Parts: sequence; structure tokens; C-alpha cells
Amino acid sequence: MHMTLKNPGMSKFVEAAKFLLKGAIVMTAAVLMTFSINRSLADVAHTNAENQTVAGYIQYRAYQKENWDQRVKRIVQEHLAEVDRAGGIAKVKDQQVLCLAQNVYFESRGQPLAGQVGVAQVTLNRLDEGYARTVCGVVRQRLVQDVCQFSWVCERNPNARGGGQEWRLAIGIALAVLSDRENIQDPTNGATHFHATYVRPDWSRLYNNASQIGDHVFYRRTNR
Repeated sequence: MHMTLKNPGMSKFVEAAKFLLKGAIVMTAAVLMTFSINRSLADVAHTNAENQTVAGYIQYRAYQKENWDQRVKRIVQEHLAEVDRAGGIAKVKDQQVLCLAQNVYFESRGQPLAGQVGVAQVTLNRLDEGYARTVCGVVRQRLVQDVCQFSWVCERNPNARGGGQEWRLAIGIALAVLSDRENIQDPTNGATHFHATYVRPDWSRLYNNASQIGDHVFYRRTNR
């Protein structure tokens, strides 16, 4: 009769080896899976980056083809979208924005977009030339008590606000011109004065006629 003698020590060694081997296999699988996931995420990120680059280029090319009206409308709408996300027109509290919007609204509502932007640019051109130290200072400037640089200031409460879509547009134009002035070509060619087409004030002889937009004629200094 043949008998096989068991070696308890060897059996334990074999079991331990099997356990370690299983652990190594599990660990290797986990590493490979992690690598695969990271590689997939990297590929997705790379693809997204490429897509964003392509989308950005397409958008840039579209912007390059914009005419003046299209560019200004886009910039105005972008600012109004930010206002809407912040709670709407009623939440706009910046006094310089409100003063500029008032001037646009009361002096040029109903005029072409270029005419309304023109009034906003005249206001800022006057600020640049030192007529006052702030936008509100320019808008509310008076020559004497009853003579205002912008007629609406003498005709109504300087704190008056507009309403409806025309007021919304005035807010958008004010934000756009104040924040993106370098991207909006001045349609008045640097004017600091304007008047309605149905009047001819004496001071107009002292200035160069820069442009006419809608019902307004814009002027700049003769030495410019």
C-alpha cells in the first residue's frame, strides 16, 4: 500500500501564495481600470478642449463679420442678459449707469440705435474733456439755474426713470458703452454737442458738424 505524507507547512505556503496572487491580480485590475478611466477622462477633456477651441474660432470668425449694428446689439444683449440673471432692470443701482441711461432715454428714445449710442458717446466724450468729473455730473450740468446742458434735466425731475422696452434698451446701451467702449466705434466721430434737426442754436456755428443720425445733428470742436 502507497501512502502520501502531508506537509502542513507546505500547504500553508501554497495557500498564502494563492492569496497573494489573487491580491496582486485584483490590484493590477484596479490599476488598469483606474488608468483606463483616467485615460478616458483625459480623452474627453481633450475632445472638449478641442471642441471649445473650434467653437471659439467659429464664434471669433462670426464676430469678425459683424457690422456696427450687429456688434452693438450683441454687446447690449449680453449686458442685459447679465442684468436679468442678477434680478432684472430694477436691480440696477449704479448711479453712473442710471444717469447715462436717463440721458439716452430722455434725449433719444425712439431714435435709431446709432442715435441712442451717439447720445451716450457724447456724454462720455464730454466727461473725457472735463465738462464734469462723473457721468452724472455731465448729465446734470447747468450753465445757470434754468439752463441745462441736456434740456430734459431742466424739464423734469433729474431722478426720473423711464419705463418699458425703451428704458431697458437705454440701460443696456449705458452698460455697453461704459463697459465695452473700446469695442463700440463712436458713431458721432467724437462729438461733444448735438441738437435736434428742427432747431439751429447759435452755438452750432462754433463747432464742426460731425454727423447726422436720425433726428439729431452731432458736433465736435472746430480745433479737433
